[in-house]
Amino acid sequence: MNRSMLISLLLVTQVLGQGAEGPDEEAPPPLSEGLSQLVEALRADPQERKGAMRELVARGESIIPDLFAGLGPASPLHESERRQLEALLARFGAASVYGFLGAALGEEPDLEIRMRTLRIVGVVGGRGSWSVLKRALTGLHPHALRSATVTGNIQVAITRAISSDRSAPGSIAADWPKLPTAWHPAILKALSQAGTRDAIRLLVRLVDRAEAGRVGVLAALTRAPLLALDQLDPHSWSSLCVGLRDPDSEVRYRTAQLVARGHWVDSFVDLMALLEDEDQRVRRVALAAAQRMSGVRIGVVPSRWSDWYEQESAWRDGRLEQEVALLGSDDPRGVCGALRTLAGHRLFRDVVLPDVLEVLTHEDDRVRAAACGALAALGAPHAGHDLVELLEDREVDVRNAALTALRAVTGMTYGADRDTWKAALRRT
Repeated sequence: MNRSMLISLLLVTQVLGQGAEGPDEEAPPPLSEGLSQLVEALRADPQERKGAMRELVARGESIIPDLFAGLGPASPLHESERRQLEALLARFGAASVYGFLGAALGEEPDLEIRMRTLRIVGVVGGRGSWSVLKRALTGLHPHALRSATVTGNIQVAITRAISSDRSAPGSIAADWPKLPTAWHPAILKALSQAGTRDAIRLLVRLVDRAEAGRVGVLAALTRAPLLALDQLDPHSWSSLCVGLRDPDSEVRYRTAQLVARGHWVDSFVDLMALLEDEDQRVRRVALAAAQRMSGVRIGVVPSRWSDWYEQESAWRDGRLEQEVALLGSDDPRGVCGALRTLAGHRLFRDVVLPDVLEVLTHEDDRVRAAACGALAALGAPHAGHDLVELLEDREVDVRNAALTALRAVTGMTYGADRDTWKAALRRT
């Protein structure tokens, strides 16, 4: 091997060796003095932590930039510690926090700043929430809006905004026609998954505001929790059910889905009319909706549904009171028989529901279990608040029947822990 080849080999070996070792790792940027103090305060002895945090809060609004930095990717804090920082931010109030966030967002904020901003809006809430949230979304790449993390942050922020700022729902509704269409799916998904009364009411408002995107809003409503739909008022339902007669077949299709999920009985006649709709998809969803609301399967012939509806209406007007009266019988077997009969008339469940709920406290365990079974068949979501108390009944058969009924009426699939169910029911 000549001298030049040997030198070349040595150089290659040296370069490869450097590559194996890798470049020198860049040291992380040093923490600011304020953030260092925050870290020390959060990780201090429990007895010292209160005093240290009081001293930091005493610095006033000047600490807000450090709190914001403590939530960033370069922060050494753990998730539980970050939550403490968010709680501290909330103490300064919306005006102070949002004043800083407005400056932090600047002209071209990066994704991390946007996400931290959304997270903080979800904690602080209050006046101006929607305005800050909207700024955080401005210019955001459409791909980011499809991220589960981003959508989750939007959900928390919007839920907090509409529950803590009275002007937020009106502002969102007013802004909706002007918002970038790329925002719509993420916001609609956030409102649907939030499932709160305020979120669902806002979706109802958006049905009329979204001329071009009405189908998307209706689809979001059909994915909302059963408990949330169950709380819609008659005026809202009357407004929504106009869609059953809309010229757009897709609007008719989505509205039929929604009506069935929300069990709005006043629309049943219009729903039956869709069994003869010109669009095959609409006819199919109308049949599925009629079956869901009635609990019966009588085929696709519209006349058969009309006859059934007349018979069911006649039973409601002539026999219902007699069956309800049997719930007060001294004979447990008679009460159980009446419950089975009432359970077979799902369409008019709201009429019999108060009387069935009263039977849940019956002294006979067979009656309590039968009442749970009747409620499961009727499918009334707001019965969940009464059923949850039976998860700790003295009889195992009653507890099992209550759990089955809870899952049936709410669409939730939790286990048998009563506190878990109570927390879930409170969120809607």
